[in-house]
Amino acid sequence: MSNLTSTRLSRGQYVLAIAGATGRLGKALSEVFLTTYRPFFSSVRVLVRDPSSEAARALAQKGAEVHHIDLSNLHDSLSAALRGVDVVVNALATSAAELSDAVFDAALESGVRVYFPPEFGVDHQLNDFPGFEHSDWAKKKAHESRVRERAGSKMKVISVYSGLFLEEALNFPALGFDHRKLTYTCIGPPTQRIAFTSKRDIGNTLAELALLSLSPPSATRVPDHVQIAGNVVSFEELRDIVRGVRQESGVDDEVTVRSEDLKMTREALQDEMRRQPPLKPATFVRINRIIMGEGKLDFSNDNHNELVNPNEELWKWRTVEGFVREMEGWIDS
Repeated sequence: MSNLTSTRLSRGQYVLAIAGATGRLGKALSEVFLTTYRPFFSSVRVLVRDPSSEAARALAQKGAEVHHIDLSNLHDSLSAALRGVDVVVNALATSAAELSDAVFDAALESGVRVYFPPEFGVDHQLNDFPGFEHSDWAKKKAHESRVRERAGSKMKVISVYSGLFLEEALNFPALGFDHRKLTYTCIGPPTQRIAFTSKRDIGNTLAELALLSLSPPSATRVPDHVQIAGNVVSFEELRDIVRGVRQESGVDDEVTVRSEDLKMTREALQDEMRRQPPLKPATFVRINRIIMGEGKLDFSNDNHNELVNPNEELWKWRTVEGFVREMEGWIDS
């Protein structure tokens, strides 16, 4: 055990709760707290609507305390679940905006010290879609504004932005990553870099930020808004990585990068969104692709990687190249 770990453990263990613990992000976060960071948390509580679900039972088998959130008795069930909790991670979907507000209210009432709003992904502070912003980001902004106003000095609120989820984004053709055709299509310049962060590394980051915030000597170092970037690459760099991994396996197919006009795509989307509400899921994807092209997901310089993982001494960030190797360059796609 390192001196750093010994010192941190000597400060005591904490109680953490995760709302949305069985979701696509929440499950990965829960597993980090139940494994790598379990020595620092005496209890990991997962707040779920269906304790009998396969995902909830799997987390219970790993040591989680499963707490049923009764939507018909929301205040009392949340109050009971958050009693004695130090940290709350809100990983609820954006569609559950009212539930997110209720989770925060119960956390504040229960004396929770650190709260992570359901951000993760795009840093919507940088978005510039006047008059045609996606409703998901409007909900996130409304929740964060409400939370910070009510928390005041009673609770540390930390919004974490991680760029694209590495494992999901690179396996999502709608974002421009067509491995079957070996064609990568960006909106805007193919040299524009984009942050990719694995869900595991987001979990590691939340754990480190929680520990830093709960310790008086380090609490003041933690900002209200945190950007992280597991790896930052461009479409051209991705092309070269995929080509190199495939060549190592004796496959030397051409890998192509294509670019669509950023200004024209943005104007077309703006017109569509103003004419045709409500918004479709495909529209949200196109907005993300525009943000990628505008450089709003390039967290190369203003990230907080060194705050949470100085010199990569705590863990090694998962990289795009590492993931491409795990996928064997999508040779069998």
